[in-house]
Amino acid sequence: FPVTIHGVDSGLLCENDRFNRRLTRGMLDKVIRFLPSGKTVAVLGLAYKPHSHVVEESPGFALCQALADHGYRVIGHDSLATTHAQGILQYRAMLTTNLQEALAQADAWVLMTQSPEYLEIDLKRQLGPRKNIVLVDPWRVWKSQAGKLDGVVYLPIGLGGSGSGHEGKLRSLWNNPKDRT
Repeated sequence: FPVTIHGVDSGLLCENDRFNRRLTRGMLDKVIRFLPSGKTVAVLGLAYKPHSHVVEESPGFALCQALADHGYRVIGHDSLATTHAQGILQYRAMLTTNLQEALAQADAWVLMTQSPEYLEIDLKRQLGPRKNIVLVDPWRVWKSQAGKLDGVVYLPIGLGGSGSGHEGKLRSLWNNPKDRT
């Protein structure tokens, strides 16, 4: 991004772009930590948002590329955006509009959009007796289901770990409005 566009400062746009790229890297790091390269990862959602076909610079699209670069077999799924992603990802990821096919083949599922078809997945039924599956869930939509399943490594994004020291700081801010300055 240019620093100024027609005399208007675009610093906020630049920072937003950097932030989005860090999020993709964070999800890649989660997968790398829990799943060796060579395994299969299903990226669920290639578009920017649900009900869209736009994939240009989307987090799901970028994650497919990054996973492939790190030696993972990637299956990208998106009911609306698969055709639009085909041209660029065709040699780096298998793309499908068949959700069951993507889930059945993958050792890890990474939820990139909150499309209704992903929110409605019944994890217990879908996983059956499978073990050692990694679920990366930035919106924590599978949290209540995943906690009841053995053999699932559930990785929510955006939750601080217990003992991180942040709970006390936040509690202090919530309880003491004068400390918010």
